[in-house]
Amino acid sequence: MASEPGPPESEKPDLTAQQEKRAWDAIVADLSGTLDIADVLPTPDPVIDELLEDERDYEPPHPPPLKVPHDVVARFAWAGALGGPVFVFIAYAIDLPRWLGAVGVMASIAGFGTLVARLPHERDDDDDGAVV
Repeated sequence: MASEPGPPESEKPDLTAQQEKRAWDAIVADLSGTLDIADVLPTPDPVIDELLEDERDYEPPHPPPLKVPHDVVARFAWAGALGGPVFVFIAYAIDLPRWLGAVGVMASIAGFGTLVARLPHERDDDDDGAVV
């Protein structure tokens, strides 16, 4: 959508500098900066203040502890997925042979693949997904 073209330059009135200043002063007359902040802020509402006071006192519950995997395969998978990149970085930093870096890469890929393969393949029937 194109905007409507204004009047051609030849039809625009010629304004002197004094006329332009008066026009500008008329536009910004209400923008003098004398506005008080109390005029802008809404009046306090006791219902909202009470709700906000309740929120200030809220303390969220502590999260449950992390579950530690009890089977050996899951522990090795996590060790490979998290420890593989760390091992690659250390091997690079202290200039170990390249094949040790390759072992770290393979460990991280194998650990990640094992963790993904062990995920549940079916969804619970009574699961509605995220509930807000």
